[in-house]
Amino acid sequence: MTTTTSTPTFNPGLVYRDAEAGMKWLEEVLGCERREDHRDDEGNVAHAELDFRGAVMMLSSAGVGREPFRSLQTGGRLVYCALDDVDSLYERARAAGADVAVEITDTDYGSRDFTLRDPEGNLWAFGTTARRRTPTPPNPWADRAWHSAHAHPRTPEWVPQVAGLCRASPRRSP
Repeated sequence: MTTTTSTPTFNPGLVYRDAEAGMKWLEEVLGCERREDHRDDEGNVAHAELDFRGAVMMLSSAGVGREPFRSLQTGGRLVYCALDDVDSLYERARAAGADVAVEITDTDYGSRDFTLRDPEGNLWAFGTTARRRTPTPPNPWADRAWHSAHAHPRTPEWVPQVAGLCRASPRRSP
């Protein structure tokens, strides 16, 4: 069965020196649930997936698996997650003893954010910013007017400004 998604889904994949400890941190601090946990013959995590409120994070042990993934460095990554209620997650992380890199704050750009640092130095940022942004629906009339004005040098100046659909642009000389 094929599943289609209208919006792309990004699944961060992190590499840990101690993948088991990384998974435990994600479970205890963020409330993630293990979905997959595949080990190699030596017991290293070849591939694991954890669910965070419907989003999937992938991780593995450093130096395991196929190239180019086996060569990835550990730590020093940033994962940003947009969610509606950052306060309850912040309180959960605090109660679990998480290393808070950036305290919860209301930003000047309208988001409520905080950032955690996991035991291997990855930063996990949470905020409301992306949830508040709604895509501007496309305006097919403005697009047509712009193309008409720029594709034909003799098109009158008023075409791109029909009904105020787009700003006037300087006219190029033929």
